[in-house]
Amino acid sequence: MIGTEAQPTNPTLQWAIRILGLIATVAVTVYVTRIARKALEEEVSSN
Repeated sequence: MIGTEAQPTNPTLQWAIRILGLIATVAVTVYVTRIARKALEEEVSSN
């Protein structure tokens, strides 16, 4: 497991985890960008 010498050797599992991590990263980035854009738009239009 993590931090040990015996890492899982199944390459399919490793790629699945990497792809899942990439998808999660993109999803969070899009979500935060939308929130920030909305907040910025509201701040600019209120001035």
